[in-house]
Amino acid sequence: MPILIGLLLAPLVFAANNTTNKQPVEQAIEQLCGPRPGPQGRLEIRHMYDMGKEMNISAKMEGVIETAKKYGADTSELEAIKSEIMDKFRNINTENIPQYNRVIKEIGKQIRAFRQKAHNITELQGKGDEVRENIKKHAEKVSKEVKEKIKEAKSTATEVALRVFDLHICIAENHINRLVQQGLNTSSLSAKLGEMKAERSNLESALNSSDRERIKAEYEKIKGLWKELRKVYVQVQRTRALKFVDKIVEKTEKLIDKLNSHNQNEAANEIQGKLDEVKSIEGEISSDVTNGDFEAAKNASIELRSVTKELRETINKWLKELRPFKKGMINKTERMINKTRRIINKSVENIKKHTQKWVQNETPGINSTAPYVPKMKW
Repeated sequence: MPILIGLLLAPLVFAANNTTNKQPVEQAIEQLCGPRPGPQGRLEIRHMYDMGKEMNISAKMEGVIETAKKYGADTSELEAIKSEIMDKFRNINTENIPQYNRVIKEIGKQIRAFRQKAHNITELQGKGDEVRENIKKHAEKVSKEVKEKIKEAKSTATEVALRVFDLHICIAENHINRLVQQGLNTSSLSAKLGEMKAERSNLESALNSSDRERIKAEYEKIKGLWKELRKVYVQVQRTRALKFVDKIVEKTEKLIDKLNSHNQNEAANEIQGKLDEVKSIEGEISSDVTNGDFEAAKNASIELRSVTKELRETINKWLKELRPFKKGMINKTERMINKTRRIINKSVENIKKHTQKWVQNETPGINSTAPYVPKMKW
């Protein structure tokens, strides 16, 4: 008989209760939105379901033992197995998931052993109907308590699911506010977040309905909306990430015009070649992000880092070679180059940060994990 009552809870980006290893942004989000429910909290909910099952299993075993005693059978082995199973249920460690799973697996083996020994009792041969009737009678005695346990577990699981949903919304709102402070247009992002918020009441209704198909459908809808929200977020972030590239292009083009005006065509052409590579990769990143291919955007941003370094090295090389000539022009150009170089360095880091983190989930934020909902079995 099934005894494992699980929750389909999506993995979270970082541990709930480990404050020592948290990043500053993560700590700030936790202060604003509250802590994430950790794996231990979810395990406790699962244990609440399992304790309801324990009461039901215990009653059914008692029905078998009582019938066997009625016909004078030795029930010492059955009672020993039952006692051991109940002890394991009540003393199980709810803070260690692997250990919990191991104990539940052992309990499953012992339940099968109990059944096998009951089937082999000679005094019960041919009395299957009576055994089943007595099992049913004992199960009915505790059915009300079992239902209360299941109801309590379900209520807690629903509460946790809604709390996690609200946490995701809060995190998204805080990240959107940060974009607003950076002067970016977040209207499309706010509209998509509004769609997410509207699903909360539908989620709560689905969870309270106990309809597994409805819960599953609602979860899939939320999952899809979250994926869309993430895509829109990264597209808005692209505006910030790639504007640094635009600065590189703008400043370098001015430098090229200045070199051409002083007949330094060889220098201008070589710098233009590297700049064209930068612009090409910028276009790739923009296209990848728009299409939601964040892995490709990350790889392109890594390539962009390398190419911008080459651009900087090319500019520095010509700066040294041209220094003896047209001193006034070079002094002005040198300031432009130094400014361009600072922009390149900052741009590369920002591009790497704003593209890579959405793929690898290295920092907290709107990641690919949607708010989870319980997969309840009862």
